[in-house]
Amino acid sequence: QGYIADRIAGWLEAQGFRDVMVDTGEIVAQGHSDAGRPWQAAIAGPEGQIVKRLNLSGRALATSATHAVTGRAHILDPRGRPVPRQLVSVSAPHAVLADGLSTPLCLVSAAMAKDLVAQFDGAQIEWLG
Repeated sequence: QGYIADRIAGWLEAQGFRDVMVDTGEIVAQGHSDAGRPWQAAIAGPEGQIVKRLNLSGRALATSATHAVTGRAHILDPRGRPVPRQLVSVSAPHAVLADGLSTPLCLVSAAMAKDLVAQFDGAQIEWLG
């Protein structure tokens, strides 16, 4: 999803669009909203409640949750252990990076998640719960 969001945003930019928000399940925000402010995105918890709001401009946001709306787990620990994180959101300069980080961060400790994200310029954990 992140790769596709980046490609769509890049295509729109090539067509002359400077202020766009693309949402393919991962979000890419370029420029500003029609109000001239950064785009606004929200991170929703498993029950649909908003856990964090943030401004995005020239950034992407990816969120991984261990349980889909159906309540069935779709992120599994390959070691057979319980998944420690229910919800992880990462912002980065590109959606493919944010997307690539958010899912595996569901499987590691908070300290390891921070160390991992620190290795990628511009990547930032927005929610780790």
